[in-house]
Amino acid sequence: MIDLKIQFLGFPESEAVSAAVWDYVEHLEKLCDQIMSCHVVINRPPQKSHQGGIYHIKIRLHMRGANIIIDKEPGKNHAHEDVYVALRDAFDAAKRKVEDFMRIRSGRVKTIAKPMHARIIRLLFNEDCGFVLAEDQREIYFHRNSVLNQNFDDLKVGQEVRFSETMGENGPQITSMQVVGRSGHRVSL
Repeated sequence: MIDLKIQFLGFPESEAVSAAVWDYVEHLEKLCDQIMSCHVVINRPPQKSHQGGIYHIKIRLHMRGANIIIDKEPGKNHAHEDVYVALRDAFDAAKRKVEDFMRIRSGRVKTIAKPMHARIIRLLFNEDCGFVLAEDQREIYFHRNSVLNQNFDDLKVGQEVRFSETMGENGPQITSMQVVGRSGHRVSL
């Protein structure tokens, strides 16, 4: 049984909406037995006087060895003025991500490690390490030895980097990191 938390923002809790979320989560559970918990945030920002509000759904699945986050801005998709349509679309995206996860886990898909982008948010020079904030809003540790194209002592908070990561003993950590220039190209020193 998946540990499920449903959070309602901007409108009162609804048993019918909660039941719909449970149904979607049960379908995901049948699809993949690696899901340990699911957190669903259903947000309805304040509505304009002549229009309904567009629901924004955020789903976070905690799985053995991975986390899947669905957090797509609804934009002006007026179909998402209906909470059930917004839920359907968000859980469809979650289902696709879970299926991708299962294909990768089973070895049916070759993965090519695509470098991710981040910004340096903290440098601990006396401990020879630092942290970046990745595009997916995770803080990830790096050691001075993972910096490839620049001297660790010359790094600055706010610099953009590309990195590859692995799972370390205490969570994700960067295996290699390159400082990039404004255009996304390597900085040559």
